[in-house]
Amino acid sequence: ADPVLTDTHLVLLVEPNGEGGALEQALGDPRWRVIRVGAVPEAMERAKRDQPNAIVFRGALGDAVALVKKLRCNARTALLPVAVVAGASDSARAELTRWGVTSVLGPAASDRQLADAVRELAPLTPPAQAPDSELGRPNRLLALERTNLLDTPPEEPFDRLARLTAQLLDVPVVLMSIVDRQRQF
Repeated sequence: ADPVLTDTHLVLLVEPNGEGGALEQALGDPRWRVIRVGAVPEAMERAKRDQPNAIVFRGALGDAVALVKKLRCNARTALLPVAVVAGASDSARAELTRWGVTSVLGPAASDRQLADAVRELAPLTPPAQAPDSELGRPNRLLALERTNLLDTPPEEPFDRLARLTAQLLDVPVVLMSIVDRQRQF
């Protein structure tokens, strides 16, 4: 396993086709470190373990959507910023946006364009996450299980609450999450 330095900003580059490129050079700062993986399952494991500052997917659109959905359904990876480099129609871009992808570049995007997107996306501090002691609290997990809310379809009362909250706080987006020990729903 690669060692992770605390002052290093990690970018997880997922390239199922191994297209390569010089993202490290394009980022232009030795504090950036690019971890390359080739498959979605490996990307999930690395994302959970290494908590990168950003994830970049370069490859087939279907694989990108599958990865983003998995990332968003895991408590440890749900907040990680993601950029996708793939051919995407307007409807595919809309789906990626619904899943929290804020940067979608075309397949001909240069490493410099990708580096610019990463710099814009990636926070300089690691993403916040709930401490393990809180995630594993037995009373919390039991109460969550009793609600039967995990893996249910969207419900209008929750959508209404989110819209009201957004209006009251004057923000464009409100997210409500249910977090069990291993994932975020």
